Amino acid sequence: MAKKNNPLIEDNYQEELLDLTQIQAEAKRCLNCKAPRCSLMCPMQCEPHRFIALLNSGNIEEAAKFVYEKNLLSYICGHICPSEKYCEKNCLRGRIDRVIKVREIHRYLASLNRRDEEEFQPLNNKHALIIGGGPVGLVMAHKLAKRGLKSTILEKSSYLGGALRQQIPAFRLPSSVIDHDLNPLLNERIEIKLKMTFGKDVTCDDVKDKYDAIIFTTGLDKPRTYDFMLDHPKVILAQDFLKMCRHEREITTYDKIVVIGGSDTAMDCLTSAKKIAREVIGVYRREKERLRANKESLEMGFKAADDFIFNRTPIRFDEAGNMVFKNYYGEEEETIPASLYVLAIGVLIDDSYLKDFFEIEDGVIKNKKISNVFYAGDMSSSDKTLVSALSTVEDVVDKVLNYLNLD
Repeated sequence: MAKKNNPLIEDNYQEELLDLTQIQAEAKRCLNCKAPRCSLMCPMQCEPHRFIALLNSGNIEEAAKFVYEKNLLSYICGHICPSEKYCEKNCLRGRIDRVIKVREIHRYLASLNRRDEEEFQPLNNKHALIIGGGPVGLVMAHKLAKRGLKSTILEKSSYLGGALRQQIPAFRLPSSVIDHDLNPLLNERIEIKLKMTFGKDVTCDDVKDKYDAIIFTTGLDKPRTYDFMLDHPKVILAQDFLKMCRHEREITTYDKIVVIGGSDTAMDCLTSAKKIAREVIGVYRREKERLRANKESLEMGFKAADDFIFNRTPIRFDEAGNMVFKNYYGEEEETIPASLYVLAIGVLIDDSYLKDFFEIEDGVIKNKKISNVFYAGDMSSSDKTLVSALSTVEDVVDKVLNYLNLD
């Protein structure tokens, strides 16, 4: 193993967008359905049939404004939304030839950066604490600011953006795209406190009587793991691996990296690992057909992997420090040697700092213990994607306003 300049940092990223001619040609393929299923299936209700119709009628500026009217993080979502499981999955054009590239159209319109000037209600002397400076927390603070509330955001890292900036590789989502959408959300009604870890630097007793509303938007931030892997020098959690790949200017290179898991995160790990390892192997506990990653991520992951092994579950390390796997459907064992094992098998709610606020059972929030506490994002969304997390914000804003008698 040796150190080398990191090929995954953002200096190497150049964005490629379809041009206006290509976008217009794609939009013209729309069938203008009377019951547009593409819009019905969007968690954010972005109504692609409407911005496509505006584009087809020549109202490019209105179409560009419309996408931000519906989704404050349109440029970000235009890069990473798994549209194949939402709008594009339900595009009837696919029954004729191929589905319309809805996400590409959405991304192009968002790149034009046309936003209507927003109106802010007068301040009402109410103050919310938002725990988590990721996309959901920032959108929440912005929407509350428009309704007259001040917010203080606590973020444990040294920057805003959460998993967007920490874990998603720069070749999929560079900081320029994140800044494009997140920076306009900030205003003088929002106070940011970085490097503040809730449960450590700030406790329940510190905040429960200080703020009118307390809103958790921390997401699922407790990685799943196996006890035998804890603190092993050859194991790294996917979140830490992706953060290292995105942010460290010099990075260790490896002879062989094994990535364990079948999610979008696992595919990002495979794709990143290929840049810093001679050989990359994917391992998943079930059949190929059960992989949970979306089609785009799978294509990238399989392109990066030198091999993909299925129906294998990790059980221990052997005396040489190599990981031993068991057949998921039998007792036979197989040793898969590697220089580094990246564990990407999911995340849970970290209840270590939530138990004073919520009753949690099997990783699920059941009830509140304090009346002025709320939660949004991955903690409450049914589908762990950005658009699904963002779709919970408006409902929580309404609940906060109702609780404070401001609706």
